[in-house]
Amino acid sequence: AKKLSLNGSPDQVIWKLSKGGFTTKSVYEWLEKDLLGPNYKLIWKAKIPLKIKIFLWQLFQNAIPTRDNLCKRNWPGNPTCSFCHNIETADHLFFGCVF
Repeated sequence: AKKLSLNGSPDQVIWKLSKGGFTTKSVYEWLEKDLLGPNYKLIWKAKIPLKIKIFLWQLFQNAIPTRDNLCKRNWPGNPTCSFCHNIETADHLFFGCVF
């Protein structure tokens, strides 16, 4: 194999996400903060039953088996809400349906 240098300088490892350099803790904290966001921390720290935490986490992930999500997985059913006949998304089902 041939070494490839774009600018003649040796390669350098740089970790800009924490001041102390790379650690598994710094990766975990970065993932928790930036990818999960503040809502997830609230869910997991709330004093509510675990099954409610899991449900809320699934709701924020858009992983609830609503009709629109089932259709994305090749479910042959109708994607509309049984009550109002709008497309049944998680947002519609829990926050937007008039019924």
